[in-house]
Amino acid sequence: MTVRPHARHSPHIRGVLAAVVLAAMALSTGCGEASPGKPLSLGASSALPRSRSSHVIVMVMENAEYGDVIGSSAAPYVNGLARRYGLM
Repeated sequence: MTVRPHARHSPHIRGVLAAVVLAAMALSTGCGEASPGKPLSLGASSALPRSRSSHVIVMVMENAEYGDVIGSSAAPYVNGLARRYGLM
């Protein structure tokens, strides 16, 4: 089978190509029009509230309910951390 340089593409390929071109055009319409917001003002560092502790740790356990982890014998390390440092 010989491929001709100007052979017609199948309707599926033309549809995908049209979708890609339209998506690129839609995404490019907003480019370059953003403007910066007003600067963030925190004031003097001495006016900011002081923390009572020097570290904050957030532990996120995915795919596990609170009761499946806290108090479970299957998670002794996490339960030890919870007993020592507390829960929120």
